[in-house]
Amino acid sequence: SYAEQGVQGVLDKGRAAKNAPMGGKWEIYGDGATYESENRAGWGVWARRIDPTGGTSSTRANGRVPGKQSNDGAEAMTILRGLLMVSPQDKATFYCDNQGCVRKWAKLGTESTMRWGFRAVWNRIGALKDEREKLGNPMRMAW
Repeated sequence: SYAEQGVQGVLDKGRAAKNAPMGGKWEIYGDGATYESENRAGWGVWARRIDPTGGTSSTRANGRVPGKQSNDGAEAMTILRGLLMVSPQDKATFYCDNQGCVRKWAKLGTESTMRWGFRAVWNRIGALKDEREKLGNPMRMAW
């Protein structure tokens, strides 16, 4: 429901905010995949932080897609998980190989997600994108 969407957005913002600001810049790479013959989909994210002195560190995460198993859902979940991995106060660029996701990212906040597949995940992404923008730290999306 719409009310639950607001609650989930608050939870996601709190989860992202628990990541300590590290300074520097994050480069986040993600991908989703689907094995249709086995009806399973998953996502993976690798993030590299480049600190102000040029040093680097990295983190990664992966998992299965809950619910309907599809590549679109896996790709969207990758973006969501990337947003949840880093502090919204840190600069970040997300590198995505799915042009549809890049287009949807650009449309978030300018059009309704009502007819989008995996709308619930995209609404969560939208809430985190808005939070980063309010903090003056929008995440760049690159293809």
